[in-house]
Order: sequence, then C-alpha cells, then structure tokens
Amino acid sequence: MRADSLPVDPEVLRRFDESITDGYQDRPFVHQLAWIALENERLWKAIRDYHRAYTQRSFWLRYQLVGEQELDRFAFKLHDEWEQVFDEELARMAGDGRPGEAVGQEILRRVARECRSRLRERFDEPWFNRGMLHALADGELGQLVGWHPEFQTRLEGLLGDVAI
Repeated sequence: MRADSLPVDPEVLRRFDESITDGYQDRPFVHQLAWIALENERLWKAIRDYHRAYTQRSFWLRYQLVGEQELDRFAFKLHDEWEQVFDEELARMAGDGRPGEAVGQEILRRVARECRSRLRERFDEPWFNRGMLHALADGELGQLVGWHPEFQTRLEGLLGDVAI
C-alpha cells in the first residue's frame, strides 16, 4: 500500500441485499431522497453506497489508516463541489420553473457523476464518494448537503418532529 492509496475492506466487497434498507428508513438522507421522488431501485443503491462508505470508513479508522482530520478535509471538498452544483441548479430552476423533485434529482445526478474529490489520490471508488455524499446529507462530518431545493426547511421540520 502506498501513502496515496487505501485498501478496500473485504467486507465492503461482499454482496448486500435489500434487507439492509430496513435499518435506514428513518435516516435524514433517506428522507431527503424520498423528497426528490427517487425510485425504489435508486434508493436501494443509495442506501447500499452509504452502507459501504460507512463500513469502509470504520475499517480505516479502526486500523488507523486515516484520521478524523483527513476525513473532515475530504468532507469539506465534497461539500464545496455540491455547493457549486446546488447553486447552479437553483439558478436554472428559477429560470425554467422545473419542480423541486426534478431539480433535486439533477443535483444528485450531477454531483455523483462530476465529483472529482478524492480522499487519497489513488483511491478512486465511485461508491465511496456517493456514500459519503449521503453521509453528508445525513448530517455527518460537520457538513450538510441536500438534494431538494428546500431541503433545509424540510430537515428542520423533520428534526423538529423528533423528541430530543
């Protein structure tokens, strides 16, 4: 292993089935995906990507292959890329009148495909970036992203319904 790469946890490479989705139904990132009317197959794959990224991060942290600061820097870079796409799509929406669900799906699609940030230069697993974006949509790592144009207001309502 080189300093600019990271190993993939063998657990991440195993085949997951949709049974893992049960534990995620109340998570903010899943609500966010429902707000943009993501169809079931893509929703399942988003949950799988989140699960893989979480499992992978845990593996690296457990074996001290990455530190919290490195993950925080990566989250900052992902948030920065999301912010550019989000702002562009909101500006386009104002001009063309697309519904929030369509705009949210476009934001998700663009960020997932166009994201160039890497935790380490030679670690380039697309599922990891997608899963980390969902982690940010879940409020992890001190950065918050969203897909629906009104995600912040909706999250406030969602989290306000939860007794603290």
